[in-house]
Amino acid sequence: MPTLATARAALTGFYGPHAEDIWRTLLFSAGLTGEETDRTAFGRLISAMQVAEPMTRLCARGLAVRAAAYERLVAPMKGTG
Repeated sequence: MPTLATARAALTGFYGPHAEDIWRTLLFSAGLTGEETDRTAFGRLISAMQVAEPMTRLCARGLAVRAAAYERLVAPMKGTG
């Protein structure tokens, strides 16, 4: 399952050295600390990313597709979905 760490790594790939500021802004917008590990936190971050600037929205879309693929393909095989 994609996590907040996955999202942070994706943002770093998009924004390089500017990712930290964007990360902090997204966490604040989502009401998160960045330490959460549950699916709800990931969903809240994706929601915050989906209303951010265009590159962040694109990143959110990719992460949402990845999470959906995990839920449909991997989780059932693990017996967790």
